[in-house]
Amino acid sequence: MILIKLEDMMWRRRIRSVSRLARLAGLSRQTVDALYNRSDRVKGFRLETLEGLCRALDCRIEDLIEYVPETNPELPRRIEGSGEGDTDSDQVGVVRTGQTPQDAQPVPPSR
Repeated sequence: MILIKLEDMMWRRRIRSVSRLARLAGLSRQTVDALYNRSDRVKGFRLETLEGLCRALDCRIEDLIEYVPETNPELPRRIEGSGEGDTDSDQVGVVRTGQTPQDAQPVPPSR
C-alpha cells in the first residue's frame, strides 16, 4: 500500500490550508484536496504534481509518499512460484541473452 504523508509535511511546514498549499505548488485545489482528504481513493497522480508539492513543501519525494507492504500471507508464496518457466526476467538491469547466471553483469539504467 502507498501512504501519502501530505498532512504530516504540511504540519511541519506550518501550512494549515489545502488552498494555500495548492497556490504554492501551482496545483488545483481539487488535486491537493484529493491527496489530503481522500488519499485512500487516489489511484495515481502525475509526476508534475509530486514535483510541485516537493517544491512547495521543500521536501523530498520520500517525505511525501511511503510504500508499506501489505500483510497478506499468500503474497510471498505466489511471487516465488510465479516465475517458474517464464522467459522474461523480473530482474532489472541483468543481461540474460546467451549468458549463464555467473556471467550476467548489471546494466546501468537507461535515461
